[in-house]
Amino acid sequence: MLSKNFSGTGFAIGLFVIGFLAIIENLSFLLISTTSKKEKQIPDSLIVTAGKKKLKVNFKEIAYFKLSDGIIYLHTFDGRRIPTSMASVEKLTDRLPKHLFFRANRQYIVQKATISELVKLENRKLRIKINPSISAEYITVSRYKNKGLMEWFDDIP
Repeated sequence: MLSKNFSGTGFAIGLFVIGFLAIIENLSFLLISTTSKKEKQIPDSLIVTAGKKKLKVNFKEIAYFKLSDGIIYLHTFDGRRIPTSMASVEKLTDRLPKHLFFRANRQYIVQKATISELVKLENRKLRIKINPSISAEYITVSRYKNKGLMEWFDDIP
């Protein structure tokens, strides 16, 4: 038969080990949560190499990016068109905050505030109409990306 004796050195060592493990678990949780907070901090600007200059452009100033003749151009809300030396649209997309920018197709990455309207086209495609004060361009979004665009556009940051 088992005895219900909760005294002695064995019991004290057991309590010590359990307490020690609880402290380690809490410390590791604090370390992980602190690390994840640092990783979630999103920069507010992008460093762009334009010719021999390096420019710091705030994300809120960027209307859209356009790939044209192998060069990625940064278009701002105030009408500037800055040629960049970015390697690819894919790498640029990875550097931008997802809640502000959407890659519409192979050539365009648009900022949410740039879009004045979305128009449904044939075959489930969408057309993005850019705010006329910025540009008269239209951007076509394929049927494969239209659901992602609608979810992103409806999501309020």
